[in-house]
Amino acid sequence: MSTFIENVLRDSRYAMRSLRRAPAFTSVGILTLALGIGATTAVYSIVDAVLLRPLPFPHPERLVSLYERTERSPKASVSAPNMEDWRAQSRSFDGMATYRGGESTLLGLAEPMRAQVFAASRDFFRLLGAAPELGRVFLPEESREGGVPVAVVSHAFWKQHLGASRDLGSLHLQTWGMDYRVVGVMPPTFEYPEHAQVWIPIEPQNTGMGRASHNDDALALLVAGVTPAQAQVELSAIAARIQQQFPTGTDALAATVIPLRDDLVGPVQRYLQLLLGAVFFVLLVVCVNLSSASLARGADRAREMAIRTMLGAGRARLVRQLLTESVLLSVAGGAAGLFVTMALMRVLLSLSPHSLPRAAGVELNAGVLAFAIALSLLTGVITGILPALQVAGADLRAAIARGGMRGATADRRGARRALVAAEVALAVVLLVGSGLVIRSFRVILAQDPGFNSSGTLVVNIALPETKYETGTSIRSYFDAALSSLNTTPGITSAAFINIVPLARGGFGSRMEIADNSAGQEYTDYRIVSPNYFRNMQIPLVAGRELSEADDSTVAHVAVINQTLAKTMWPGVDPIGRRLRVLGMDDHRDIWMSIVGVVADVHSTSLTRATPPETFVPYRQRPERAGYASFVVRGLLSDAALANTVRERLRAVDASVPLHMETLNDIVDRSLADRRFIMIVLAAFGVVALLLAAIGIYGVLSYTVAQRTREIGVRIALGAPTDGVIELVLRDTMEPVALGALVGVFGALATTQLMKAFLYQVSTADPITFVAVIVLLFTTALTASMLPTWRATRIDPALALRSE
Repeated sequence: MSTFIENVLRDSRYAMRSLRRAPAFTSVGILTLALGIGATTAVYSIVDAVLLRPLPFPHPERLVSLYERTERSPKASVSAPNMEDWRAQSRSFDGMATYRGGESTLLGLAEPMRAQVFAASRDFFRLLGAAPELGRVFLPEESREGGVPVAVVSHAFWKQHLGASRDLGSLHLQTWGMDYRVVGVMPPTFEYPEHAQVWIPIEPQNTGMGRASHNDDALALLVAGVTPAQAQVELSAIAARIQQQFPTGTDALAATVIPLRDDLVGPVQRYLQLLLGAVFFVLLVVCVNLSSASLARGADRAREMAIRTMLGAGRARLVRQLLTESVLLSVAGGAAGLFVTMALMRVLLSLSPHSLPRAAGVELNAGVLAFAIALSLLTGVITGILPALQVAGADLRAAIARGGMRGATADRRGARRALVAAEVALAVVLLVGSGLVIRSFRVILAQDPGFNSSGTLVVNIALPETKYETGTSIRSYFDAALSSLNTTPGITSAAFINIVPLARGGFGSRMEIADNSAGQEYTDYRIVSPNYFRNMQIPLVAGRELSEADDSTVAHVAVINQTLAKTMWPGVDPIGRRLRVLGMDDHRDIWMSIVGVVADVHSTSLTRATPPETFVPYRQRPERAGYASFVVRGLLSDAALANTVRERLRAVDASVPLHMETLNDIVDRSLADRRFIMIVLAAFGVVALLLAAIGIYGVLSYTVAQRTREIGVRIALGAPTDGVIELVLRDTMEPVALGALVGVFGALATTQLMKAFLYQVSTADPITFVAVIVLLFTTALTASMLPTWRATRIDPALALRSE
């Protein structure tokens, strides 16, 4: 064992001296490896935190998410009454819990604020194995109708907004229409749902909930040994019994049970896997590039290796020495790559969409460092194996007799050309993938969203439920706010809607159509002010818009979108038809007459079909407008308009927190996932293209240097300049053409995995493929210009004299 260690140390010392004697090769190699290993490690750190690391709960493998399956969705939220039946009748679980909530207004602090408030059921904290750091969680008597209102807060919220006071009895928060006494503080490690700040009991909020009211997110802890599939079968059987018992009261047909980790990371899993695959392609390009450079350096060292052989060094020793140099270089590159990793981690997280789950856990931890070390060692072996095999297979004694370096060159030329072809093929795959994503993104940007987003300020509000408990109080606030805004100099128009397009998922319910035998259909539910459509420049297709006269003293009316009109009344004028929307507010039994049809807008996504939508006037149905968004247009700059609007709305009620952004910002945010993928893939493609260009330049420069005598003889014999250029470029274009051909077939195969990321663009899009090939050949010709010019300037006399 000691002999082995001594040999390794001896080889390492010799490798360090050898690398120091070639500073240009060593510097470029370390920088190239730092880029490849650093980028791969940075992407892996995100994949590790989001996809690979187990959830920070006891028994994470037994935690599952529960959904109801309806005709409209396989993953509908759970209704409270159905959940109680599941809890009472199932035997596959050690516990079930529900929660719902989001951004709400909090009063009782120094300033009103918007916070992430969630109502949670009695088993919520126990299920997740979470004990409070200070105080307690909900008592059974508090988790029921009529229970004393109490709240539990996150550690960060307690420190930032409650002064870290340990006197919990003196701390009160007003939200969701009640005054809550703070009874517990959770530890810093607990934050579920992500970014939650306050938890309150859900059971007092469940009064009057129907079985078709899909409001709650649900999770459960499986009994040890029970699989999600077995639990799903049991819950689906219970759902079928509920359907038989309440044939008109519930729309849940079955249940869906998904492991909690898969449910949390499912929306981002595919694109993180895509980015990890892309960065591994970049690393392969780095390996090929460095292998090519090592081959060239190995040719220059053929004489050295021959002398060492003559002095008694065996083939195995020479191979081990070359591999040691390669691994040492790669480890140095990996160490430098840690700086690249840290920088890229910050860049990737800043570019990543806010919806990226578990992003707070992205760090350079021991696991990521172990990955970087293993990757460095593996990269060293990969980049060194081909040069080492060349030495093992070469006749070094004959090489020294034939003139050393020249005797080893011919054996390496084919390998280097093959490496160039491999480098080009990998670059083609990456460039086609990024090109397809860019093309797809351009198609999406060209989409007409159905509204005009330019010059529009969006003001998101959440009315405090303790002050605005009734529809009348909500209606009064909007009457005053709209009147103030629309009479302010510099503001051309102000309107509001409960959910602005592309901002977040909408909510809706089943609806009934009068004199329609088709039964109940689903519609998204939008509450708007009368001038909303004009403000957003949404065209009116038929009938009239809502007006100021549509208030609580007249018959209820609605405007619908074209999708709903075509779905329910194909080829028929819907004006005057009647409908009612179930489960949305206090007016579910009141029929509404359709008075207008407006053009479709992309309300949930620019890439999804527009859902059926029903728009109702806030003066008739204000109850669901507690969370809403003003849309304001003006003649002022964005900053001046925001200050003016803030001043006016604070004058109406200073206790209503305001969050301002432009409508363009909202549209951009809706594309965050695709923009992130596009930017990262494009960056990887550019890196691969540059590395391929460096590889082509290196191969051609080396080829010209090794063929100096041959080219000199040709020129001396009268070869024209065009003939020399053709000779040199053939050495470039043949491997480039072969690599491009292989790359095209590789891209056709790998891009099939990208269908989910493309929109109205084929995976075999000819424009993208042609553009990539043209770009690649242009890059190859550019990289060939200087070596080709040098070849034409060779002096025959000097070339022959040097021999």
